[in-house]
Amino acid sequence: MPHSTTIKDLHAAYCRLTGFALTLGFDREYKWSQLTRLGVTVADLELVIARIQAGVRAGARYSGALKFRNLIADPDHFEEELAEARAFARKPKGDPARAAALRATGRDPHTSHSSHKPQTPAQIMAEHETMAKLLRDFKKDL
Repeated sequence: MPHSTTIKDLHAAYCRLTGFALTLGFDREYKWSQLTRLGVTVADLELVIARIQAGVRAGARYSGALKFRNLIADPDHFEEELAEARAFARKPKGDPARAAALRATGRDPHTSHSSHKPQTPAQIMAEHETMAKLLRDFKKDL
């Protein structure tokens, strides 16, 4: 079979990532061959399984989604899972340090910056003048 090395690599990766010790019999080899014809790679498999596992940890997915018959045996289903995982991987991730700093100061890290009205240079200068006056007064009181 021309895809035997790729099929073996895919099956080994699937078993490693899921923790399922499954034999690679004729039926499973045929299912893998269908996916290799679609151009599925080990990286694709890793992406899909990681996405499903994250969903299981979050309580949004059922662990049965990782079963061979549910994920690999239906090429159309796998293709949909792969498209969803790729789309999610393309979404920009937020900066965790920024989000933590915003939460620490009582601000919502999910709100847009555009909700804040920009200040004019005159407003900024007035604030600086006020702060400078307060600081001078504080120093005099010491």
